[in-house]
Amino acid sequence: MYFPYPRNYNLLLDYRITHNAGRQEINIIGKLSLNETCKQIGYLLFGFFALSINLPAQTEDKPTLQDLETYLEEIDTLYSEILQINYDGSRSEGKLYLDRPLRARLEYSPPDTGILIAHSGSVAVFDKNSNTGPTFYPLRHTPFFHLLKRDLDFTDSDIVLDHLIGTDYNELHLRITSQHLKGRLELVFQNDPLLLVGWVFVDEFENRTMVQLLDIKSNIKIDPRFFNIELQKDLLNLD
Repeated sequence: MYFPYPRNYNLLLDYRITHNAGRQEINIIGKLSLNETCKQIGYLLFGFFALSINLPAQTEDKPTLQDLETYLEEIDTLYSEILQINYDGSRSEGKLYLDRPLRARLEYSPPDTGILIAHSGSVAVFDKNSNTGPTFYPLRHTPFFHLLKRDLDFTDSDIVLDHLIGTDYNELHLRITSQHLKGRLELVFQNDPLLLVGWVFVDEFENRTMVQLLDIKSNIKIDPRFFNIELQKDLLNLD
């Protein structure tokens, strides 16, 4: 998968999810420095190269949208370390907790200070260094919604499934757009065995943020207090 920087940057990086000894990693496959005169040519050439290796493969055992629905609906809870590649190339790490339906917590590790808590129909965004309360967003306007909604339905015409096969990867990419999501979401699954390994979110300005799941544990007990917005406000001494 290729995730080029925005046009005001001079670097083009190639990120790919690989699977080594059962652990998923993000690797920088290549780096090209482009000056202003050849930048457009570089984007064009690398775009064609990305297209040539990412064409959907024809395979008899290709999982279906129903297979992905069933897999996700069988996840009651999920815990994972995360590695996030932000659109400017910076990295963030943290911990993700899911409790389907409708509850999630994403807590970033220092030096990042953010905590996101999804509960029912809202997402509260905390800054641990701020003395003000959280900022709230409707859950359906965030990428979390398509992981947490009670009844999954991937038969919508705005959902496309690609099966990508290379020498060192075998992945499923579920591309989701909706009128509520300001951008598009791409859920990334490892195939054989089927496993959610991350997602890519592309905002309305074509900025890409990639989240990779590491050391995934499914259907384990998670303390419900992790998803309590009022308790988090008390812990941070917020009104």
